[in-house]
Amino acid sequence: MSKHSIIPKYTDWEQFFLRKPHVITKERWTTTSSYYQPEFVKIFHRDEQNKQQYEYLSSMIQRNFNNKNTSYRYSITPDAIDTITFGESFLSCYKTHSMMVMIPIYIHLKNGLYAYQSYYGDYMSTERTKRRNGDSAKLCYTTACDIQKRKGTQVFLTKKEGIPLPLFVPLLSFYTYVYDITYWKSSFTLSLPFEVKEYTNIRQVDFSPFSHRISISHEHIEYGIKRKYFYVFALHYKGECLGIFFFKEPYFSYKQKKAIEVVGCILYKNYETCYAVFLYIITTIFRDKYGYHILLFEKIGHNVPLLKMLKEEYGEMYTVSTFYYIYNFRMTSLEREMDKVFVLVP
Repeated sequence: MSKHSIIPKYTDWEQFFLRKPHVITKERWTTTSSYYQPEFVKIFHRDEQNKQQYEYLSSMIQRNFNNKNTSYRYSITPDAIDTITFGESFLSCYKTHSMMVMIPIYIHLKNGLYAYQSYYGDYMSTERTKRRNGDSAKLCYTTACDIQKRKGTQVFLTKKEGIPLPLFVPLLSFYTYVYDITYWKSSFTLSLPFEVKEYTNIRQVDFSPFSHRISISHEHIEYGIKRKYFYVFALHYKGECLGIFFFKEPYFSYKQKKAIEVVGCILYKNYETCYAVFLYIITTIFRDKYGYHILLFEKIGHNVPLLKMLKEEYGEMYTVSTFYYIYNFRMTSLEREMDKVFVLVP
């Protein structure tokens, strides 16, 4: 293998030729790669992180993601980063101009046949003047090698928007729709026996409709709910749950209108009623009560039938190509099984 490669070598060629999902290499990733530069990378466990680091990452994200010539803005706060980096997370930096966080997640594919305690790389930010030096790749690779050594982690996940990565096939590929909900209307009148409940505990939520699940821990979700980062609403009819809707605060605004994001939903039955209540939650709670006027909607999982009904009433402002990549794991894309996929990460 070339010393410049950041792709792990195969250790199980039998699985490769049988075309079965499998970890590419179960060995330690090579530390002879030019991308492995521990002398320039500092890695901080959750217990070692502090508010000053969060403030530095927050300012770096806003400085490098925002552009005065665009209508959108990211405004993530140090408190939000504190919420995101819950549990056994890591924050790493390459010198002083590239930073990221690694968040523990659980990956369950094909009904748990392939299950991994993994890490999700998020909020990668590099100063614009340093982006052609390969420092982001050095930071990612060195951080992954360190976590692999500490935790034995074999598989990693990351998300990308816009242009796909060359030579890599994404595990998931879909569009994120952006809507202005200022003038949306809901004809649904909430009355018994219908109830909309806001969940603070998700331990009893039934995720069985999905064959493939990628998520942070229940404890992390509930911590996010407590910190007003996640919102979970459920529709009940005569005590039976018909559907659950998961939202998150993306710290994103468009033309000075702040956004809320639909990260996932579970529709157990009666999709039309769930859609009507979804509009009720969006307009009555998020817009009228909390002041959100932009909706981000990922076309994934049970969001797909809701989005189909939504598109019959309202047009999106624009869409963003979105990709999830899984590293050191070979599996065909889940694009044909999008209705069986549930993803809940920060």
